[in-house]
Amino acid sequence: MAQLPLYLTSEIKDFTVGTPEVLQSFFEYVPYGVVFEDDGDTGYFYAASKDGILDALHIYNVEDVSDKHIPNHVLIFMGRCLHHSRIVYQRLHSCRL
Repeated sequence: MAQLPLYLTSEIKDFTVGTPEVLQSFFEYVPYGVVFEDDGDTGYFYAASKDGILDALHIYNVEDVSDKHIPNHVLIFMGRCLHHSRIVYQRLHSCRL
């Protein structure tokens, strides 16, 4: 099975876990996209529409991250459809939605 290409669509350099931050990437012609959010307590990756959250993936609880003081590079990659979106962070640990 051929793999579809992924494109870097958003990124945060020098992100520190536990620092409130929102990173979003939406398709240009349709109202769907993905959102990474750290609210200071928890990290999530959302499938979203312009109207709200469609699905969510819990990534971490800030209190459980032992090396949260180390800055990270957070990247969002998107394919041609929402099911092929990826978030990559801290030493290239990857979560798939």
